[in-house]
Amino acid sequence: MSAGELAALIVAIASVVIAVIVTAAVLSLLRTLRTARMAMNELTKVASAAAAEVHRSATAVNHELVRVDTILERTESITHNVDATTSLTYRLLAWPMIKLIALGTAIGRLFGRRRKRSR
Repeated sequence: MSAGELAALIVAIASVVIAVIVTAAVLSLLRTLRTARMAMNELTKVASAAAAEVHRSATAVNHELVRVDTILERTESITHNVDATTSLTYRLLAWPMIKLIALGTAIGRLFGRRRKRSR
């Protein structure tokens, strides 16, 4: 075997070894990519379910906020009506009550004077 043939044999063996190493690296990379793809698919499923749950929760919260807003509006209306009724009642009863108390005081004084005269 000549030096040229020996060199060609060494280059051929080195080429086969390099091809085996590159093939092993590519296969390892493909396995890693498959695993990453499966993990991403699982993550997508979980994220989709979580997003759907967040959407349902947000919808329920919005519904409850509408109910609370309605309750607050009705409460404000009731408060306004009670305030108006209280004001009207005060206006209607204050003046007659003052007159009635004054009349009671005058009658009490009148009877008090008569008692003093009777003695």
